[in-house]
Amino acid sequence: MCSTPKPKRSSQGKVLASSTSILAAMNSIQRQAFAERANEASERRASKLTFKQEMNQNIHSSTKRHQLKAYKNNAKDTWFYWLLSASLTDVMQKLIKH
Repeated sequence: MCSTPKPKRSSQGKVLASSTSILAAMNSIQRQAFAERANEASERRASKLTFKQEMNQNIHSSTKRHQLKAYKNNAKDTWFYWLLSASLTDVMQKLIKH
């Protein structure tokens, strides 16, 4: 059905005795030690990944909190916020000065 491209030459690679798999060249004790080290490395990678994700999430949430706090502080500094919170006498004094 699917027309995949076919190679024009057949691959004729040489099989060498040194190119066997890693685990085939080991005895059972060495294979077990290798598997334990590989599992430990995999667990370390997984824990590092989750730690990085938690740190990124904490940084992201603290950045959002900081941005929200800065926005609230900036909102208090605007003239519109002052106009809403000022008394009529303060507004009149500002208008008379300018």
